[in-house]
Amino acid sequence: LEPGREADLHDAPILYVTGYADMNLSDAEVAAVREFLNRGGTLLLSTCGPTGAGVRFGRSCEGLVAKLFPDHPEFRLAPV
Repeated sequence: LEPGREADLHDAPILYVTGYADMNLSDAEVAAVREFLNRGGTLLLSTCGPTGAGVRFGRSCEGLVAKLFPDHPEFRLAPV
């Protein structure tokens, strides 16, 4: 997310995020993704790269999901 462009998330129904390194979103970015989801958006998270390369990304995705909906354990991902 580019700073100041969080509102652009609502222009599309799906947010697709892929990577292999840590994903560190700011509090404002996490809030924007939460609002996107609360408005009916869909978040797809996918690791990429060679086998094992996405472990850090997968763990950071778990952290993101926990930040997005901390009061809803059904949103927790299984450990990578």
